Parts: sequence; structure tokens; C-alpha cells
Amino acid sequence: MNLKNINTFRNWYSKLIKLYPEKFYKRFAHQMEQTFNDQLKEKKNGGNNLTGFIIYTFLETFSQIFKSNLKNIFMNHKSLIKLGIGTILILMIPLIAMQFTIEVNWNFFDFAIMFIMIFGTGSAFLFISKKAVNWTYKIAVALAVITSFLIIWSNLAVGIIGNEDNPANLLFFVVIAIGLIGIIISQFKPLGMSNALFATAIAQFLVPFIALAIWQPEFNSGVIQVIAFNFFFVFLWILSALLFRKSSELNETKLKTIS
Repeated sequence: MNLKNINTFRNWYSKLIKLYPEKFYKRFAHQMEQTFNDQLKEKKNGGNNLTGFIIYTFLETFSQIFKSNLKNIFMNHKSLIKLGIGTILILMIPLIAMQFTIEVNWNFFDFAIMFIMIFGTGSAFLFISKKAVNWTYKIAVALAVITSFLIIWSNLAVGIIGNEDNPANLLFFVVIAIGLIGIIISQFKPLGMSNALFATAIAQFLVPFIALAIWQPEFNSGVIQVIAFNFFFVFLWILSALLFRKSSELNETKLKTIS
């Protein structure tokens, strides 16, 4: 094997190891290239056949690259993987219940919607909580996403106003949209998140009264129950907003202490 072929394999090896995860490549690439070059020289000077060595090295390196990338994917997304497994385990509860009682009668659509809701809620918490400046922030995030989950679940299951087919229930989705827009505008800063959720609480408070003004139902005990139930969600939004405000105060105190 001539020098030109050896240089070719060196170049191939240099390109191959670029397939390692970025952090690993930056840390060990130079060392790996040097080791490969030293081994090539040793084999060549010893009069050994380089073909078998090169084939073995490339296959072994490719195997290690595959394992490293698989591990990297798992490490970077292990929270999502755990969340997915947890969601499936939760959905096993109604699936098992269906085998013993007719009271639980879910179809594929029900399972799919519930998977999306649980996994989506958990993913939202994982994403936003990464911005956490303290534990108060994380608790506030958890409360906000749970409140959103309960509102969506209540509407899809039975409907908060009337039944699930009542168009008035769409107002609750407008409330969640207001919260999302406010959170995006706040750029996940605790004080901004607090203001966004106070606005969400106001929108939530107005929902039954807007529904009364538009659809003008008969005022009865059912309407009072809806208003009372709606106050429960208002309370949750306000509590989350207060926690975000407290998180902001704690963060400012910490920064002043450091400075």
C-alpha cells in the first residue's frame, strides 16, 4: 500500500470521526487521529498488511459512533422518553379498567387525545421549567400547565358550559390562547409570566359573563354552578401568577446579594 492510499484512509478516518457527537468530537478528535496515524506507521514499518487493520478500525469506529450517538440522543431526551413511558403507564389504567367494567369505554380516539394532552402538558412543563430561576418558578409553571390541562380535559370530556358540544366552551380555549401569547411575549421572565397569568385570570373570570351576554340562557342553578366552577380556575391562575411574582422577587434579592 503506497503513501497516497495511506493519506486517503487518513482523510476518510478524519471525516468518519466527525460523525461522533459534537462535544465528544471536539474533545477527542485530535487524539484519535494521532492514534490512528501512529498505528498506521507502526503497521507499515512492521511490514504488516494494512487492509485488515483499516477495515477493522473503520468498522469498530463506526460501531462506537453509533453507540455514542444513541447514548447522546437518550441523554439529551431522557426526560421526554421518561414522560412518554409515564404517559403510556397512566393510559394503562383505563385500558385495564375496560376489561372489568363497562363503565369505562374508551376508543382509539379517546386514548390518542389523552396521550397528546398528558404528553403535551408534561412537555410544556419540561420546556418552560428549563428557564427556572428558582423552585418557586417551577411550582408556578407546574400549576399553570395543570390548570390548562384541567380546562381542556373538562371541556373535551363533558363541557364546562352545558355539554362538550356547546360553542360557548370555545371561550375557554381563547383564555388559554391569551395565556400562551402573554407567556411568549414575556420571554419566560418571571415578572412577565406573572403579568401574563394575571391577564389570563381576568379573561377566565369574564368567560361565563360573556357567554351569558351572547347566548342569554335561563339563569338557574346550572349557571351559578358554572360561575362557581369558573372561579376555581380563576383562583389557580392567580395563584400561579403570584408564585411567578414571588419568584421574580427572590431572583432580584439573590442578584442584589451577589452584587
